[in-house]
Amino acid sequence: MTLVTKPETHYTAWLTTDSTCLDGACSDVTVLADELSGHHHSTGEAQWVSAGDPLLHTVTTVSAKDGDDEQAMQEAQELLKASGWSVDGQWEAVPTGFIIPVKPAAERVFALVSAQQGDLVTGVEISSPESPLDWPSLTRAVQTWATTQGYGDDDAELLYVLAEGDEIPDEFPHHVIVIPN
Repeated sequence: MTLVTKPETHYTAWLTTDSTCLDGACSDVTVLADELSGHHHSTGEAQWVSAGDPLLHTVTTVSAKDGDDEQAMQEAQELLKASGWSVDGQWEAVPTGFIIPVKPAAERVFALVSAQQGDLVTGVEISSPESPLDWPSLTRAVQTWATTQGYGDDDAELLYVLAEGDEIPDEFPHHVIVIPN
């Protein structure tokens, strides 16, 4: 058996200040989870790429066309903090604005275990009202993993939610997820 433990996670806040990349007139901030894409060939340092659905998207009051970048970064940090995120580094310029590593103030860790009806798995089935997660709250990537295991095709395949510290039976496919609060 394996314990549900938190994998290494990284998040990046993207501050868009380029007015040609925005829907509105003001700069916006988007937080994305980063996925490990490999390691640097000479240093061995982990390389991360932002991907997936936005975990946060909010708009500043700073004009993208005429605004001050420093003011946009300051307001972005205030918006991040108010939304439960803290900055974990320095702003870095990118072609569309700026990025900065961020961390959620709190996270919840779960494992999803794919099993057939009748299998003995601890945890709560995701469709149960007692489940701490529900299907719509899962990212597309996690939903894709579950459907490749057979979940949703019929009632035979079930998806159990286990909390951090619970034991994952070795014989069942599982996927660990971290959810920022």
